[in-house]
Amino acid sequence: METESKCLYVNNLNEKISIETLKRMLNMIFSQYGRVISITAATGLKMKGQAWVEFENEKDATAALKGKQSFNFYDKELRIQYAKKTSSEVI
Repeated sequence: METESKCLYVNNLNEKISIETLKRMLNMIFSQYGRVISITAATGLKMKGQAWVEFENEKDATAALKGKQSFNFYDKELRIQYAKKTSSEVI
């Protein structure tokens, strides 16, 4: 079983969306589960299609993971798991 975290790793994102739009839309769909602290979207060639969404607490992150797993987002199904590190440690 994965260790719960307040930060989610999201991948299989549509790489054709601008980073600004991606962050805005991810905030919109995930904030319904609780307060989103930060969203870090990867911009490097090997890192595109990935993002980290950090919530205020683990309960909200878990609800978002369960609620949005396989959610159709810009013609691709989201793949979500608990992040091993928080977004601030990724940067």
